[in-house]
Amino acid sequence: IRDRTWHARRRVTITCANTFLGIHCVAHILRNSNCVVVLPLRAPTLAAKRALVQEACDKFGVTAVDDADLKKRIVFIDTDEFDDDATDVIHVTTAMNSLADYESVKEANVLWPSALAERCVRSGAVFHYVSTLACLWGIEQADEATLPPLEKAWMARHTGVTQSKIVMEHKLKAMAARKGLKYCVYRIDMLGG
Repeated sequence: IRDRTWHARRRVTITCANTFLGIHCVAHILRNSNCVVVLPLRAPTLAAKRALVQEACDKFGVTAVDDADLKKRIVFIDTDEFDDDATDVIHVTTAMNSLADYESVKEANVLWPSALAERCVRSGAVFHYVSTLACLWGIEQADEATLPPLEKAWMARHTGVTQSKIVMEHKLKAMAARKGLKYCVYRIDMLGG
């Protein structure tokens, strides 16, 4: 993000803002743009949602969200709500247990992001999907445009999380072709804490 003026017109929803990657995305966007940031969080009150964000800041060493001026650009909504005014939706990974099987992460990593992507189609928002470089394991001469066929997702070396990411990337590609979804995939690797 370099052009603060252009980004002043953006309204960015970031899912899972109380996770390591989520809170760092929030901080980066607040620090480097004039965007309004919308945070869907599961908590009963606005104060409880703010507390979740503060806990994540404290836990993961993020200070950018502490500034009162920046807090004016944060809007909180419930997890099951969708901000129809969003220009962008950044879906940060939710189920990251590397030992989990596909069925145990399917709800969080395939069904929920699929519903978000459908809502982006209807609203015109760009869907930014955080995936994993593990999707490329076992593919010779892979590059960032390579996506393994679905049958390769169930190779022994892929965990349920990686399988869910491969399935979701295929779904996004199909939604773009059939429904005009605008999307970006970000494959990260070796994220830990």
